[in-house]
Amino acid sequence: MHEALRAALSSRDLSTANRRHGIKALLREHLLDPDVSERALFEAAYDDASGKEYWDSWLTREHDHIFVLVDLLAIHNAKERLLIAGRQTLSNAFRENVFHDQIYRAMTDAAKRGESWLYGDVTPLLEEKYHPKTVFSIVKQGTERVVPLEVARRSAVEWLCQDPNYKELVPQSAQAALRIDAAHAPPRFVPIAHNDTTRDQPVRRGRPEDTGYGPLDRALFPLIDDLLATGKANTAYGATQHILEKIKGSGGDKSRRLRVSNLYKSERKKPS
Repeated sequence: MHEALRAALSSRDLSTANRRHGIKALLREHLLDPDVSERALFEAAYDDASGKEYWDSWLTREHDHIFVLVDLLAIHNAKERLLIAGRQTLSNAFRENVFHDQIYRAMTDAAKRGESWLYGDVTPLLEEKYHPKTVFSIVKQGTERVVPLEVARRSAVEWLCQDPNYKELVPQSAQAALRIDAAHAPPRFVPIAHNDTTRDQPVRRGRPEDTGYGPLDRALFPLIDDLLATGKANTAYGATQHILEKIKGSGGDKSRRLRVSNLYKSERKKPS
């Protein structure tokens, strides 16, 4: 048995998180080895060559740094293309971050569309200052500051799958896992009373409209408009840093800023 497959087999004793990271690491380490296939690693680690359990552990609603997801997809995409592209071509492409950059460009498009599964300052994406590092570094006024940008892993991958321009950026094994989930998803059941006149009305979830912090957050929209229009901030999230003391709530600074910026993006048209 190949040493990589022995390592994958021994990973069965690890925690769910450590096992998936271990398989990803083995895939990267043996990226150019045709004897260490994706399916073989899945079979050794999970006793299932489809990789369903592997992808289930990755594709949760959990937030993770954007590079973690981009790197995951890039490694699997590169492995899938090994037999087609050849070792040397694939090695050059991976070393030059071709696979990573394809996904970052899709994420840039998502940031421009204001997708809510992106969490944090999307300025590096909008300015195309992405790079395959564990953090984004932005040089501003002569000093370097670290800006984390997170994504909800499953929501991001589902978004890629739903866009015909980006679907190919999701590995085939991951797409298959999502299709299985969709096929087994229970139908949404909403009980309807006899002669209920509301049966054609959409079902609303969560708090009633205009309760909670919604009205208070919307009152800050003009301030965000001004900050964006004057160039003092490039994004709604960035603007909330300037008005942090005005944001109500008992949560942490980051959660309150995200609450306001996400509401702004979902309800406010971007200033022209």
